Amino acid sequence: MSGKPMSELVVGMAAEVSRTYDEWDIFTFAAVTGDLNPAHTDEAFAEATPFHGRVAHGMLTSSLISAILGMRLPGPGTIYLSQELKFRRPVRIGDMITARAEVVELLPEKNIARLKTTCVNQRGEMVLEGEAVVMPPKQPMAARSDVFRPTIPAMLKSGVPFVRRVEGVVGQKMSAAPVTVGPSATLAEARALLDRHRIRHLVVLEGEQLAGIITDRDIRQASLPHPPDQPRLEGDPLLDLIRVGQAMTQEVITVTPETPLEHAAMLLIYHRIGGLPVVKEGRLVGIITETDLLEALLEYMGLGGAQEERGQERV
Repeated sequence: MSGKPMSELVVGMAAEVSRTYDEWDIFTFAAVTGDLNPAHTDEAFAEATPFHGRVAHGMLTSSLISAILGMRLPGPGTIYLSQELKFRRPVRIGDMITARAEVVELLPEKNIARLKTTCVNQRGEMVLEGEAVVMPPKQPMAARSDVFRPTIPAMLKSGVPFVRRVEGVVGQKMSAAPVTVGPSATLAEARALLDRHRIRHLVVLEGEQLAGIITDRDIRQASLPHPPDQPRLEGDPLLDLIRVGQAMTQEVITVTPETPLEHAAMLLIYHRIGGLPVVKEGRLVGIITETDLLEALLEYMGLGGAQEERGQERV
Protein backbone atom coordinates (compact mmCIF):
# COMPACT_ATOMS: atom_id res chain seq x y z
CA MET A 1 0.00 0.00 0.00
CA SER A 2 1.14 3.54 -0.61
CA GLY A 3 0.12 6.96 0.71
CA LYS A 4 -1.08 9.47 -1.88
CA PRO A 5 0.57 12.91 -1.93
CA MET A 6 -1.35 16.08 -2.77
CA SER A 7 -0.42 15.75 -6.47
CA GLU A 8 -2.35 12.47 -6.73
CA LEU A 9 -5.52 13.65 -4.97
CA VAL A 10 -8.56 15.04 -6.78
CA VAL A 11 -11.87 16.34 -5.47
CA GLY A 12 -14.42 13.53 -5.51
CA MET A 13 -11.88 10.78 -4.82
CA ALA A 14 -13.28 8.44 -2.16
CA ALA A 15 -12.55 5.25 -0.25
CA GLU A 16 -14.69 2.95 1.90
CA VAL A 17 -14.23 0.28 4.52
CA SER A 18 -16.87 -1.98 6.11
CA ARG A 19 -16.98 -3.91 9.36
CA THR A 20 -19.58 -5.83 11.34
CA TYR A 21 -19.25 -5.12 15.05
CA ASP A 22 -19.65 -8.08 17.36
CA GLU A 23 -19.60 -8.75 21.09
CA TRP A 24 -15.85 -9.04 21.38
CA ASP A 25 -15.24 -5.75 19.53
CA ILE A 26 -17.27 -3.96 22.22
CA PHE A 27 -15.53 -5.62 25.16
CA THR A 28 -12.05 -5.22 23.65
CA PHE A 29 -12.61 -1.51 23.00
CA ALA A 30 -13.95 -1.09 26.54
CA ALA A 31 -10.92 -2.83 28.02
CA VAL A 32 -8.35 -0.97 25.94
CA THR A 33 -9.85 2.50 26.48
CA GLY A 34 -11.23 2.06 29.99
CA ASP A 35 -14.67 3.21 28.77
CA LEU A 36 -16.74 0.70 30.73
CA ASN A 37 -20.02 2.58 30.45
CA PRO A 38 -22.70 -0.08 31.14
CA ALA A 39 -24.68 1.20 28.16
CA HIS A 40 -22.10 -0.75 26.16
CA THR A 41 -21.24 -3.64 28.46
CA ASP A 42 -24.30 -4.47 30.61
CA GLU A 43 -27.42 -5.69 28.84
CA ALA A 44 -29.70 -5.31 31.87
CA PHE A 45 -28.61 -1.69 32.37
CA ALA A 46 -28.80 -0.91 28.65
CA GLU A 47 -32.37 -2.23 28.38
CA ALA A 48 -33.47 0.63 30.64
CA THR A 49 -31.86 3.30 28.45
CA PRO A 50 -33.57 5.04 25.52
CA PHE A 51 -31.71 2.64 23.21
CA HIS A 52 -33.36 -0.45 24.81
CA GLY A 53 -30.21 -2.50 24.48
CA ARG A 54 -26.46 -2.26 24.31
CA VAL A 55 -24.84 -0.06 21.66
CA ALA A 56 -21.31 0.30 20.36
CA HIS A 57 -19.09 3.10 21.58
CA GLY A 58 -19.37 6.11 19.29
CA MET A 59 -15.60 6.37 19.05
CA LEU A 60 -15.39 2.72 18.04
CA THR A 61 -17.57 3.54 15.05
CA SER A 62 -15.55 6.64 14.21
CA SER A 63 -12.32 4.62 14.30
CA LEU A 64 -13.28 3.24 10.88
CA ILE A 65 -12.76 6.74 9.48
CA SER A 66 -9.29 6.82 10.97
CA ALA A 67 -8.60 3.49 9.29
CA ILE A 68 -9.55 4.93 5.89
CA LEU A 69 -7.46 8.05 6.31
CA GLY A 70 -4.43 6.23 7.61
CA MET A 71 -4.53 3.20 5.34
CA ARG A 72 -6.39 4.13 2.12
CA LEU A 73 -7.06 7.80 1.46
CA PRO A 74 -4.66 9.55 1.57
CA GLY A 75 -3.05 6.53 3.27
CA PRO A 76 0.27 5.88 5.05
CA GLY A 77 2.12 9.06 5.92
CA THR A 78 -1.05 11.10 6.42
CA ILE A 79 -1.19 13.43 9.42
CA TYR A 80 -4.65 13.64 11.01
CA LEU A 81 -5.27 17.31 11.94
CA SER A 82 -8.92 17.45 13.02
CA GLN A 83 -12.22 15.59 12.89
CA GLU A 84 -15.80 16.80 13.26
CA LEU A 85 -18.28 14.10 14.32
CA LYS A 86 -22.07 14.07 14.53
CA PHE A 87 -23.64 10.86 15.83
CA ARG A 88 -27.00 10.31 14.13
CA ARG A 89 -28.08 6.79 15.16
CA PRO A 90 -26.88 4.11 17.59
CA VAL A 91 -24.80 1.22 16.32
CA ARG A 92 -25.88 -2.12 17.72
CA ILE A 93 -24.04 -5.42 18.04
CA GLY A 94 -24.32 -7.19 14.68
CA ASP A 95 -24.65 -4.01 12.61
CA MET A 96 -22.47 -3.82 9.51
CA ILE A 97 -21.04 -0.31 9.26
CA THR A 98 -19.65 1.12 6.03
CA ALA A 99 -17.41 4.14 6.52
CA ARG A 100 -16.61 6.48 3.62
CA ALA A 101 -14.22 9.38 3.19
CA GLU A 102 -14.50 11.66 0.14
CA VAL A 103 -12.18 14.51 -0.80
CA VAL A 104 -14.19 17.76 -0.94
CA GLU A 105 -11.45 20.41 -0.94
CA LEU A 106 -7.71 20.58 -1.64
CA LEU A 107 -5.41 23.39 -0.47
CA PRO A 108 -2.10 22.60 -2.23
CA GLU A 109 -0.32 25.69 -0.93
CA LYS A 110 -0.87 24.45 2.66
CA ASN A 111 -0.72 20.73 1.81
CA ILE A 112 -4.12 20.28 3.42
CA ALA A 113 -7.14 18.23 2.30
CA ARG A 114 -10.70 18.29 3.63
CA LEU A 115 -12.74 15.11 3.42
CA LYS A 116 -16.42 14.44 4.03
CA THR A 117 -16.70 11.45 6.38
CA THR A 118 -19.78 9.27 6.86
CA CYS A 119 -20.78 5.92 8.36
CA VAL A 120 -23.97 4.08 7.36
CA ASN A 121 -25.42 0.80 8.60
CA GLN A 122 -26.57 -2.21 6.59
CA ARG A 123 -29.94 -0.51 5.98
CA GLY A 124 -28.28 2.56 4.48
CA GLU A 125 -29.12 4.70 7.53
CA MET A 126 -26.65 7.41 8.47
CA VAL A 127 -25.15 6.68 11.89
CA LEU A 128 -22.31 9.19 11.82
CA GLU A 129 -21.20 12.11 9.66
CA GLY A 130 -18.62 14.84 9.81
CA GLU A 131 -15.51 16.27 8.22
CA ALA A 132 -11.83 15.44 8.49
CA VAL A 133 -8.87 17.72 7.85
CA VAL A 134 -5.60 15.98 7.02
CA MET A 135 -2.13 16.68 5.74
CA PRO A 136 -1.28 14.15 3.00
CA PRO A 137 2.27 12.80 2.71
CA LYS A 138 4.50 15.10 0.67
CA GLN A 139 5.59 12.18 -1.49
CA PRO A 140 4.31 8.64 -2.08
CA MET A 141 5.08 6.55 1.00
CA ALA A 142 4.98 2.79 0.59
CA ALA A 143 4.20 0.72 3.67
CA ARG A 144 4.40 -3.02 4.21
CA SER A 145 1.18 -4.46 5.56
CA ASP A 146 2.98 -7.29 7.34
CA VAL A 147 4.85 -5.08 9.80
CA PHE A 148 1.90 -3.37 11.49
CA ARG A 149 1.45 -6.13 14.05
CA PRO A 150 2.52 -9.73 14.56
CA THR A 151 -0.12 -12.37 13.95
CA ILE A 152 -1.95 -13.76 16.95
CA PRO A 153 -0.53 -17.30 16.40
CA ALA A 154 3.00 -15.85 16.40
CA MET A 155 2.25 -13.94 19.62
CA LEU A 156 0.90 -17.10 21.23
CA LYS A 157 4.03 -19.02 20.23
CA SER A 158 6.39 -16.31 21.45
CA GLY A 159 4.54 -15.63 24.69
CA VAL A 160 3.97 -11.94 23.93
CA PRO A 161 1.32 -10.71 26.45
CA PHE A 162 -2.19 -9.53 25.57
CA VAL A 163 -2.32 -5.72 26.02
CA ARG A 164 -0.30 -6.02 29.26
CA ARG A 165 0.52 -9.08 31.28
CA VAL A 166 -2.54 -10.11 33.29
CA GLU A 167 -1.36 -12.63 35.85
CA GLY A 168 -3.34 -15.81 36.29
CA VAL A 169 -4.61 -18.88 34.51
CA VAL A 170 -7.96 -19.90 33.11
CA GLY A 171 -8.78 -22.17 36.04
CA GLN A 172 -8.86 -19.16 38.36
CA LYS A 173 -11.46 -17.22 36.35
CA MET A 174 -13.54 -19.83 34.53
CA SER A 175 -17.11 -20.79 35.40
CA ALA A 176 -16.63 -24.26 36.86
CA ALA A 177 -20.17 -25.52 36.26
CA PRO A 178 -21.06 -24.56 32.68
CA VAL A 179 -24.62 -25.04 31.50
CA THR A 180 -24.72 -27.81 28.90
CA VAL A 181 -27.18 -29.12 26.36
CA GLY A 182 -27.39 -32.22 24.19
CA PRO A 183 -27.23 -32.16 20.37
CA SER A 184 -30.77 -33.60 20.14
CA ALA A 185 -32.33 -30.70 22.07
CA THR A 186 -34.25 -28.14 20.03
CA LEU A 187 -33.06 -24.60 19.56
CA ALA A 188 -36.17 -23.47 21.47
CA GLU A 189 -34.98 -25.51 24.45
CA ALA A 190 -31.46 -24.11 24.08
CA ARG A 191 -32.75 -20.54 23.98
CA ALA A 192 -34.81 -21.19 27.12
CA LEU A 193 -31.63 -22.32 28.89
CA LEU A 194 -29.76 -19.21 27.77
CA ASP A 195 -32.56 -16.96 28.97
CA ARG A 196 -33.00 -18.78 32.27
CA HIS A 197 -29.32 -18.60 33.18
CA ARG A 198 -28.69 -15.19 31.54
CA ILE A 199 -25.77 -16.51 29.52
CA ARG A 200 -24.74 -16.53 25.86
CA HIS A 201 -22.96 -19.86 25.40
CA LEU A 202 -24.01 -23.47 25.87
CA VAL A 203 -21.49 -26.29 25.72
CA VAL A 204 -22.92 -29.23 23.78
CA LEU A 205 -22.20 -32.66 25.29
CA GLU A 206 -22.97 -36.02 23.77
CA GLY A 207 -22.73 -38.28 26.77
CA GLU A 208 -19.56 -37.03 28.41
CA GLN A 209 -17.88 -36.07 25.15
CA LEU A 210 -17.58 -32.46 23.99
CA ALA A 211 -19.61 -32.25 20.76
CA GLY A 212 -19.73 -28.50 20.11
CA ILE A 213 -20.82 -25.12 21.35
CA ILE A 214 -23.92 -23.11 20.54
CA THR A 215 -24.45 -19.41 21.17
CA ASP A 216 -27.30 -16.95 21.25
CA ARG A 217 -26.04 -15.66 17.89
CA ASP A 218 -26.36 -19.13 16.34
CA ILE A 219 -29.95 -19.26 17.54
CA ARG A 220 -30.74 -15.74 16.30
CA GLN A 221 -29.39 -16.63 12.87
CA ALA A 222 -31.74 -19.64 12.76
CA SER A 223 -34.76 -17.58 13.86
CA LEU A 224 -37.42 -16.29 11.52
CA PRO A 225 -36.74 -12.77 10.16
CA HIS A 226 -37.95 -10.12 12.60
CA PRO A 227 -39.22 -6.70 11.43
CA PRO A 228 -37.25 -4.09 13.45
CA ASP A 229 -40.32 -1.91 14.04
CA GLN A 230 -42.45 -4.70 15.55
CA PRO A 231 -42.20 -6.47 18.93
CA ARG A 232 -40.61 -9.92 18.85
CA LEU A 233 -42.99 -12.84 19.29
CA GLU A 234 -42.65 -14.96 22.42
CA GLY A 235 -42.16 -18.15 20.42
CA ASP A 236 -40.55 -19.00 17.11
CA PRO A 237 -41.98 -22.19 15.55
CA LEU A 238 -38.83 -22.68 13.50
CA LEU A 239 -36.74 -23.12 16.63
CA ASP A 240 -38.92 -26.05 17.69
CA LEU A 241 -37.94 -27.89 14.50
CA ILE A 242 -34.17 -27.34 14.46
CA ARG A 243 -31.87 -29.43 16.64
CA VAL A 244 -28.85 -28.06 18.45
CA GLY A 245 -26.63 -30.49 16.56
CA GLN A 246 -27.65 -28.87 13.28
CA ALA A 247 -26.74 -25.32 14.33
CA MET A 248 -23.83 -25.74 16.75
CA THR A 249 -20.16 -25.11 16.00
CA GLN A 250 -18.46 -28.49 15.92
CA GLU A 251 -14.82 -27.41 15.61
CA VAL A 252 -14.52 -26.03 19.12
CA ILE A 253 -11.46 -24.13 20.32
CA THR A 254 -10.67 -25.27 23.87
CA VAL A 255 -8.22 -24.38 26.63
CA THR A 256 -7.08 -26.07 29.80
CA PRO A 257 -7.26 -24.75 33.38
CA GLU A 258 -3.49 -24.08 33.15
CA THR A 259 -3.77 -21.86 30.04
CA PRO A 260 -2.59 -18.28 30.81
CA LEU A 261 -5.43 -15.75 30.77
CA GLU A 262 -3.66 -13.61 28.17
CA HIS A 263 -3.46 -16.57 25.77
CA ALA A 264 -7.16 -17.29 26.22
CA ALA A 265 -7.88 -13.64 25.38
CA MET A 266 -5.76 -13.88 22.22
CA LEU A 267 -7.66 -16.98 21.12
CA LEU A 268 -10.99 -15.18 21.53
CA ILE A 269 -9.76 -12.23 19.48
CA TYR A 270 -8.09 -14.27 16.75
CA HIS A 271 -11.02 -16.65 16.23
CA ARG A 272 -13.62 -13.92 16.87
CA ILE A 273 -15.54 -16.01 19.38
CA GLY A 274 -16.97 -15.25 22.80
CA GLY A 275 -16.28 -18.34 24.87
CA LEU A 276 -13.84 -21.22 25.32
CA PRO A 277 -14.75 -24.57 26.88
CA VAL A 278 -12.16 -25.62 29.45
CA VAL A 279 -11.06 -29.24 29.17
CA LYS A 280 -8.81 -31.32 31.40
CA GLU A 281 -7.78 -34.86 30.47
CA GLY A 282 -10.57 -34.95 27.89
CA ARG A 283 -13.28 -33.95 30.37
CA LEU A 284 -15.20 -30.65 30.40
CA VAL A 285 -14.43 -28.75 33.60
CA GLY A 286 -15.60 -25.23 32.83
CA ILE A 287 -15.99 -22.36 30.38
CA ILE A 288 -14.28 -18.98 30.18
CA THR A 289 -15.87 -16.08 28.31
CA GLU A 290 -14.98 -12.58 27.19
CA THR A 291 -16.69 -11.21 30.29
CA ASP A 292 -14.56 -13.36 32.60
CA LEU A 293 -11.45 -11.99 30.89
CA LEU A 294 -12.70 -8.41 31.01
CA GLU A 295 -13.27 -8.75 34.74
CA ALA A 296 -9.75 -10.19 35.13
CA LEU A 297 -8.41 -7.12 33.34
CA LEU A 298 -10.42 -4.84 35.64
CA GLU A 299 -8.93 -6.56 38.67
CA TYR A 300 -5.47 -6.11 37.18
CA MET A 301 -6.21 -2.40 36.74
CA GLY A 302 -7.31 -2.16 40.38
CA LEU A 303 -10.99 -1.85 39.50
CA GLY A 304 -12.09 -5.28 40.63
CA GLY A 305 -14.99 -5.73 43.01
CA ALA A 306 -17.20 -3.26 41.19
CA GLN A 307 -18.85 -5.97 39.12
CA GLU A 308 -21.85 -7.85 40.48
CA GLU A 309 -22.10 -11.59 40.15
CA ARG A 310 -24.55 -12.14 37.32
CA GLY A 311 -24.85 -15.84 36.63
CA GLN A 312 -22.44 -18.59 35.72
CA GLU A 313 -20.87 -16.66 32.88
CA ARG A 314 -21.31 -13.34 34.68
CA VAL A 315 -22.77 -11.69 31.59
